[in-house]
Amino acid sequence: FVKCGLFGLFNNSNNSVVDHDDDANENIVATGSTYPTYCMFCEIGFSAFFGSWSALFTKCTVEIFGTSAIFVEADTGNWSHWFTYVCIIGIIVFAVMLEYWRQEALKHYPANNVSSIYN
Repeated sequence: FVKCGLFGLFNNSNNSVVDHDDDANENIVATGSTYPTYCMFCEIGFSAFFGSWSALFTKCTVEIFGTSAIFVEADTGNWSHWFTYVCIIGIIVFAVMLEYWRQEALKHYPANNVSSIYN
């Protein structure tokens, strides 16, 4: 799929295995990119983008559930409105995409780089 950046920018075709002396980082698969730091930030950025949308849809869904529980009149209105279902589907889709891009970054870079930048 996309190796580096939104359109595969700065990508060359050779994939190689880099051997490090560090026990924790042994045999890390390189991205084959001319700019590996740029690629790491792109993959982490995609993950953060989808994570922020996931949080937004979660907040909207919790607010919809809260108003449905408190106000009886809002209960029927909330569950008949399309936005309730868009929020629920959005939570699932964006959570999956968040995890996909985080795993892509973890495939190519050490966890101490990816986790500290993402969190």
